[in-house]
Amino acid sequence: MTLDHGGKEEVVSLKQITGGMSFFTLLDAVQPTGTGLVKLSNLPIDFLPAKGEPIETTFVDNESKGSSRLFGQGAELICNEYAVTYE
Repeated sequence: MTLDHGGKEEVVSLKQITGGMSFFTLLDAVQPTGTGLVKLSNLPIDFLPAKGEPIETTFVDNESKGSSRLFGQGAELICNEYAVTYE
């Protein structure tokens, strides 16, 4: 799983699914090693599921410098058809 916001681990059953297409950034995502790329928020605690409890994480860029952000280039997504399946 790429994004895990923590919480209690439990078995769930799927009752509904909604699919979609989008672009998003993972600049502040943290690797299993505990290091992220760019700290986008000033919140003092981040959650690392592999380590359990919320802890302070480290980032390559702790200051969120403008040079670390790749915005303004533009992007285009053309999708004629896609399928979402569940087994």
